[in-house]
Amino acid sequence: MATRAAGFGMKVIAHDPFISPERAARLGAEVVTLDELLGRSDFITFHVSLTKDTRQLLNAEALRKVKRGARIINCSRGSVVDEAALAEALRDGRVAGAGLDVFETEPPAGSPLIGLPNVVLTPHLGASTEEAQLKVAVDVAQQVLDVLHGKPARSAVNVLPVSAETLRTLEPYLPLAEKLGRLQGQLAEGPLSAVEMIYAGHIADEDARLLTPAFLKGLLELILDEPVNLVNAALVAQSRGLRVVESRSRDSEDYVSLITTRVTSARGERTIAGSLFGRSEPRIVRMDHYRVDFVPSGFMLISMHIDKPGMIGRVGTLLGQHGINIAAMHVGREQPKPGGPSVMVLALDNAIPADVLGKLRQVDGIISATLVEL
Repeated sequence: MATRAAGFGMKVIAHDPFISPERAARLGAEVVTLDELLGRSDFITFHVSLTKDTRQLLNAEALRKVKRGARIINCSRGSVVDEAALAEALRDGRVAGAGLDVFETEPPAGSPLIGLPNVVLTPHLGASTEEAQLKVAVDVAQQVLDVLHGKPARSAVNVLPVSAETLRTLEPYLPLAEKLGRLQGQLAEGPLSAVEMIYAGHIADEDARLLTPAFLKGLLELILDEPVNLVNAALVAQSRGLRVVESRSRDSEDYVSLITTRVTSARGERTIAGSLFGRSEPRIVRMDHYRVDFVPSGFMLISMHIDKPGMIGRVGTLLGQHGINIAAMHVGREQPKPGGPSVMVLALDNAIPADVLGKLRQVDGIISATLVEL
């Protein structure tokens, strides 16, 4: 989400939990908290995808924090804005005006925004206009002609070129790399700034040009509205100011091949490593300093807790009381004796509701608890 603050010049401030401050500065924007953005801005514009975190991002509570006289523009997704709350803010003068081309229900029959004098509403046309369709058709035809005349394709849709032999070797590792990315993406806190991929053991001798994009695809596709695939993943990462480094090592610990991923965010650095068991089954084998061993699949609860008697029982009891079945469990600790921090990974048959997850985080001894879907 980005906003513009009016003055003698144009100052742009933005709230985006997935972009580094350095990248934002290069784009001419200052990264701020959401509350600060709402309170400082004269014009607030939304440019976000619709997720569980952005649904009704601008609700009644958020609107109470908006600077009086601000104007709201939403051209992203209709359900990002609570239309009833926005209509009330427009009527009482908290918000001076609004412009939208997306709505909670499309077409917006019965929307409380219809008929308000300080609102501009336009149809959500996207690329469906006659002019846009004509331009797309001409562009596609021109690209086909370019390729037929021996020129390079401007919009490649095929994966990166690798030999058939290399592809056979890398193919079992592609799901592992993508799962590592999905796990890192869901555990990351704050804007991402750097990624390091370390290939060790036999995999270090291979051309891993598909594995890093597979990791980036898993890392980015959950937080971006635009499609991310093996072809564009590196470019998407670059456009977000994400520094990507690859290295190789002969030391693969106890594994034939090991992929270690290190992601740096605003809250610090997290290391997660994975390997293949039986040449085909992805396994997560290390999380930071903790040795683990679990199959990354489905809903998983990853928690940090103080290693003391009763902790596992408390978590299991709470989940059982709310009808959540534990399919598998792994616990790892760094210290040989109890009393220090420990990591627990639970494979679940269904997701944990937000209120239950909140209760879990309040259990004495729980340091953190995150639900991921792999």
